[in-house]
Amino acid sequence: RETVIHRFNWKLAIDGSLESYHLNHAHPIAAPVYTGYATVFDFFGRNTRFVTARRRLAKGDLPPGADLLRHAMCTFHVFPNAFITTPLDHILLQTVLPLGVDRTAVTMALLKPRDAGPELDDHWNQSWAMNQAVLADDFAIWETIQANYAGGFDHPALCSRFEFAIPRFHANCREMMSR
Repeated sequence: RETVIHRFNWKLAIDGSLESYHLNHAHPIAAPVYTGYATVFDFFGRNTRFVTARRRLAKGDLPPGADLLRHAMCTFHVFPNAFITTPLDHILLQTVLPLGVDRTAVTMALLKPRDAGPELDDHWNQSWAMNQAVLADDFAIWETIQANYAGGFDHPALCSRFEFAIPRFHANCREMMSR
């Protein structure tokens, strides 16, 4: 488990995690494995589940009786600030904690199966390294966005048709704050 403090607003981390098509452009280490253009979203109250296809699934249909987790990655956004991701054979937990308008603590943890022995340590280390590389890409993007807004950029962010979970998240935040 690791906690890192960054210079961006916590909602940028949520926004950037609620869409997956950026995988193809922002994450050279993950783009060969997953395609963000093949993602299905489901909503459960304020929470969201999205399933992102591995490239091999995007090339054809899922065989009958196939294990979905072998062909896709499931991510659960637990409103307001947590993500549970299931890439193949382990679980990644991410929490995003606001520390100020432009400071955020992000905690990541990798949970491996209880019966995983030391013979798989290289596998878990590679999985952790891939996750950290993807996050480093995201952190740099979010810090740049935060710096641009702090530097006087005052145009509102626009969401595309692929980003419908983001405005939904912000509507849920506004509704919670209005109580």
